[in-house]
Amino acid sequence: MVNFRNINKIKNNKKKTRTAPVGKRGFSLVEMLVALFIFSLVMMTVVSVFASFVSNRKKIGNVQRDLENGRTAIELMAKNIRMSCGVGIGYVSSGEETTGSALFMYNNSQGKCLIYQFQNGNLKSSSAPIEAPPGSENEPCPYDCRPVNAGYSNWKTLVSSNIQAGEFRIVKTDREPASVDGDPRVVGKATILMSIGADMPVTLQTTVSHRDYEELAPN
Repeated sequence: MVNFRNINKIKNNKKKTRTAPVGKRGFSLVEMLVALFIFSLVMMTVVSVFASFVSNRKKIGNVQRDLENGRTAIELMAKNIRMSCGVGIGYVSSGEETTGSALFMYNNSQGKCLIYQFQNGNLKSSSAPIEAPPGSENEPCPYDCRPVNAGYSNWKTLVSSNIQAGEFRIVKTDREPASVDGDPRVVGKATILMSIGADMPVTLQTTVSHRDYEELAPN
């Protein structure tokens, strides 16, 4: 005998297990993995671009700071050179070099010797009092500010750590009359060269005329 109740239950179960419409189905595991991979790539690109922007901004800030410090130091040295006499180069006893990493002078406004030196990536300065030797009152600049005589101490750092290269060059004043009439005497000058900056080095340069002369025209 046929059990019609069981047949009706089977028909009802078939009706309940209908599949959902295509537009209303969820994501499969493969689709979710692909979407996650694409999202990760996008986030890695965004983070990389942002990190590069922050790094470049930091480098530009460091360059601006180094330039400001370098220009301030050069302006200070140029001012002192203009008001000084007896400008010389180096640490040797003769003081006859024209190029070197140290520059010394006698500053007339301060009444003492000054020295600037490039050393280990830094620009340092020092000063020392000095007296003119006896019998040198009539000399244009009787003060000898070479380190062997001045005894510099208490060094101060003007620019620290980021100087890649530094150099001083001088042309000494020639007080002797020119050999040809009408030619001026040689006026001394000092050139300051400084390559500053750890990330993007920038070269700064200036040339300053000395004032350790009495007249330019020959007698």
